[in-house]
Amino acid sequence: MTQNNYEACIAAHYVARFQDDPQDRFAWNKLALDKAQALGDARVQDFLPSLYLNMGKSYELIGNLAEAIGN
Repeated sequence: MTQNNYEACIAAHYVARFQDDPQDRFAWNKLALDKAQALGDARVQDFLPSLYLNMGKSYELIGNLAEAIGN
């Protein structure tokens, strides 16, 4: 069980990597990013590029190319 948004972010990020279904992967990546943004402190600053990259890939995999490229 996670204790805070930081731990939830890290856990969701790694769970996402093992999802075969693109929708499940998207959901876990979204959760990771949401938790990081809710935390809003320096602990996640270096981690944000990876989270955003994973969200872009997730959008691509579920067929939402506009979101994948940031439109």
